[in-house]
Amino acid sequence: MKIDHLVLWCADYNATSEQLFAETGLASRDGGWFPSEAIGQRIVPLGNGQFLEIESKLDDAKFREFAGPVASFMDDAVREHPCFLTFWVRTDDIESAAARLGVDVWTVRKTMPDGREMYGKTAPPTLDAIAQGLPVFLWLPEDSPHASRMSVTHRAEPERIAWLELGGTEDRIAEWLGPEWCDLPLRFTGESPGITALGIAMRDGSEIVLRPTAGGLCAPA
Repeated sequence: MKIDHLVLWCADYNATSEQLFAETGLASRDGGWFPSEAIGQRIVPLGNGQFLEIESKLDDAKFREFAGPVASFMDDAVREHPCFLTFWVRTDDIESAAARLGVDVWTVRKTMPDGREMYGKTAPPTLDAIAQGLPVFLWLPEDSPHASRMSVTHRAEPERIAWLELGGTEDRIAEWLGPEWCDLPLRFTGESPGITALGIAMRDGSEIVLRPTAGGLCAPA
């Protein structure tokens, strides 16, 4: 089991991408948009087949039609600053993961900047699961180009996701992910559920820690 990527949700994905580059030297590029969801994104490759998605809605009415009650939760989450919404775990058997969790399998389609359409399948979490920072299961076709391989010019040299810091309990994560959850680099604070921080390992042995607050994306704990 491996973390594929995570979502940094914000009010303006272009502005937040510029802020990330200014604070960390981590660059991004246009990742396309989801027509059905009215969501746009920029991609920050992190090495090791992993990446960060910086996302925001493109059209309020269309987004609310798609997201329903989740829309208000997501709007409230970024009133003061960007926040980590959820993380995605790759699986070869999306149907079994969905059946175990009692959720539906969705087909998600994304339009790339060059006009190509890509698709994948997800087992999306409930609103309650999103609020707890629980992951989404993801399946991609074998021939699908992976966003982690997009070419960018970082000022820094990321190597991999080193760790995720979560609130909530280990028991809830174990219940959601199954027995392989302990293979993931997760830390727990025991405080309110949700993703609180991301550690990114750099090639020089250092780390960049993203912990979004009103003071900045890398504000100290």
